[in-house]
Amino acid sequence: MKPQITIDGWANFLNDGRTVINEKGEEEPFLKPPHPKQLALIHDLFQPDPNRVKLFDLCCGRAFGKSFLTIFIATMALSLSPHEIGLFLEPDWRRVKRVFLKKWFQIVPKRLYTHRVGDNLIIWNPTGAQLFYGPRNITAGSAAMEDAQLGQDATFILSDEESLKCNYNMYVNNLGIIRERSNVRFYLTAATPRPGAYKRLVTGKTHKLYRGSSYDNPYLPPNTIRDMEANMGRAQARRELLGEFEALEGSLWPDANWEKWDPKNPNTDCAWPNGNRHDTFTTFDKDKPWWLGCDLGGANGAYVVVQKTDAVYRGRMLFSGPVWVAVADLCPRRDANAEKAFRTLREHFGVPAGIVGGMDINTESAGNGKTVAFYSRNIFSNVKIYPCSERDEDKQLQYTLLSSLINSYKDGHRRFTIARDFISLEPESYRGVQEMIVEDAWPADDKIREGDVLPKNKEITVQHTRDALLMLTGKIMKPARYSYSYE
Repeated sequence: MKPQITIDGWANFLNDGRTVINEKGEEEPFLKPPHPKQLALIHDLFQPDPNRVKLFDLCCGRAFGKSFLTIFIATMALSLSPHEIGLFLEPDWRRVKRVFLKKWFQIVPKRLYTHRVGDNLIIWNPTGAQLFYGPRNITAGSAAMEDAQLGQDATFILSDEESLKCNYNMYVNNLGIIRERSNVRFYLTAATPRPGAYKRLVTGKTHKLYRGSSYDNPYLPPNTIRDMEANMGRAQARRELLGEFEALEGSLWPDANWEKWDPKNPNTDCAWPNGNRHDTFTTFDKDKPWWLGCDLGGANGAYVVVQKTDAVYRGRMLFSGPVWVAVADLCPRRDANAEKAFRTLREHFGVPAGIVGGMDINTESAGNGKTVAFYSRNIFSNVKIYPCSERDEDKQLQYTLLSSLINSYKDGHRRFTIARDFISLEPESYRGVQEMIVEDAWPADDKIREGDVLPKNKEITVQHTRDALLMLTGKIMKPARYSYSYE
């Protein structure tokens, strides 16, 4: 007989008579019912609405009960009808085995499901509904990874720890597989939040965001939160316990608080010179020369346009020497080949004074035997090309130079800023200079290994954009030299 689905009684149904002995020596049910913050999400999620797919997201602190909650929701959804098809995603296979499957076997009585290991499939015995499971990120190219679930049908998706390696293209592609009929269709992500791609996803207009903290869970053993808090810094506690969007590492870009920028009030905290946005250099200046930095990453290449100006702030010369201003970027999500990019850049900005790229700028491509230098001569004529070494020691020097341009000189003034009305020629890619400023960070000290070039991570979507800017720094935007006096 199919059990009746009620939120209050579902924990008892999953308990199946199982009990445990608590710390007081008393016998109590193996599973406790969802606590109030969890109940609010479950109640909204299972309101019948067959004409749309609900896009819900749960950002919460650790020990909120996220793993229990997602599996609890999965079992309820599978009991709606025999036609339900679910997909449960973890960031990788390790978490599939150590988190999802481990928790499933603990929480769900064995008589309620049939596990078909080779198919990565769980069949819900009371209804015959199906739950597939697997990793969100596979070892393949970005396009293959984004399309991994295409061709499958589903009525709901649960994605655990979505903030780890969040991929917007993959999310959209997965959303497209929720096309089977059901009274309750949904895509629920759950994570301890991290700034960047995941924050952009869950704050979208079509999403409903639920927040939770470790303090919301009344079932935690005594002193659990206190012990965690005692071993965390303030920023880490905000993220790990309160579920706030907080970058734990040291920011590469000081005072880059873009969300507070108010173009009508240039005195806001992130206005130049105390932040990174220049309040008087508004946009690309056609009367000034410009330089192009490019990192050739195939489909994920990046192109950054910079110009220079004097350090004039509200009519006053602040210091001698140039201030370099990033005015535009072109960072396509899919096709970033040099020929297409150069034609687009010439159409918008004309001919650059110079092009900086890696040593592969003179290397023939495997496809047509043409080099990036060939496309440059063909499109921009005789523009000077600066090949930039990408050896570890040279890359580390570039980081040092860029850091000295960004960080404070005298009185907090910067020698590198961003135009107030920065131009992104493909803003929907979310992998340009402005995203890099928000997301980029040096790793925490305990994560830095000897010999690391920092920050270097091919999984970060802004990697190519950062490298283009670093190479510009090494060849064009060199900071002023200082001489020491021993008098």
